[in-house]
Amino acid sequence: MAEHCRIGLIGVTEQYQDPQRRTEIAAMISAGNEPRAVIEEVTRLLEPADGQILRAEFLELPISFTHAFMMSWVEAAENDLDFSIESVSPTQGLDMARNGRVTWTVEADSDGIRMGVSHMPNHHAAWMSEKAAVAGD
Repeated sequence: MAEHCRIGLIGVTEQYQDPQRRTEIAAMISAGNEPRAVIEEVTRLLEPADGQILRAEFLELPISFTHAFMMSWVEAAENDLDFSIESVSPTQGLDMARNGRVTWTVEADSDGIRMGVSHMPNHHAAWMSEKAAVAGD
């Protein structure tokens, strides 16, 4: 993932740590807002360059990733758990780029929920960004 994306995900995790922000975003998700609107709001407070890149990357990822992110945020907030999301360096970057592969993990335990995402920016299967774009319209 690009450095802006890594920094952006740190910023998203920091927003979750703010109780007011955590509640605002959880309420927005629970109210049924579209994934694109949620991502716009989550990235709104980031540095402009970081937010722009992170928004673009969310739109390239499968919509199932965005839903997993949203549901993990809500579940952690509702249960007063920690939540974090981080960029994980691909172990097989060339293979991931060649095949348009994206991987993510969700780990949950008594302390909280942690997400990790690994991908090669701008090297995703075409159907991923097409589905993400439709989901946000």
